[in-house]
Amino acid sequence: SSTFLEWLQDAEEALCVRSVTVTMAMQRKILLPVALLVLATYALIAGQSAFVGNSAPAGKAQRLRAITMQKALPVEIMESSIETALAVQGPGFAANIVFVLVPVTFLITLYLQSERTKKLAEEMQNK
Repeated sequence: SSTFLEWLQDAEEALCVRSVTVTMAMQRKILLPVALLVLATYALIAGQSAFVGNSAPAGKAQRLRAITMQKALPVEIMESSIETALAVQGPGFAANIVFVLVPVTFLITLYLQSERTKKLAEEMQNK
């Protein structure tokens, strides 16, 4: 009877140790995706400066001065200012290539490969 109780206590301790180990493993499994999510969020927030400048919104008085200055400037200067504002920045252009052209190319390749695999599977079944 005493050996059975000792065995039962040993089994209970082993289960407690195992549950702690499983809990720690689950926490480690959650830590990596959370860290990657934080890193991706930071990259998106920090990367937006390639598209948008870091200027603060102007106050009401500054906007009124800007409107008055725009009315006072010749048309030629205003047109060049608009052209300058619409100029494509290098990092923004590179980001468009990376985030549009590369995934689209990958998806087209993936589609073509899957269609080829389907066709080969059909040919093997028909034989």
